[in-house]
Amino acid sequence: MCDSPLGPCHKTGSPVLTSFLDMVGPGGAEMFRDASGALRVAYHAWIGGHVGYPYGRFLHIGRVRTDGGVLSVDG
Repeated sequence: MCDSPLGPCHKTGSPVLTSFLDMVGPGGAEMFRDASGALRVAYHAWIGGHVGYPYGRFLHIGRVRTDGGVLSVDG
């Protein structure tokens, strides 16, 4: 959470992106709006059991939702 666009910022609650089912180590998130105006997030993650070198991470795009000021991502 940030007090303003310039900060200061501080961590609250749980991370928005976490490992889930077969998606491991998500990161590198960038938010954008799609053609319909929906807020989306692009991020990368490994597939479970194939983490680290020589395996690559795959691109995922999820829909960003807010509920009472709390962000969540629908895979």
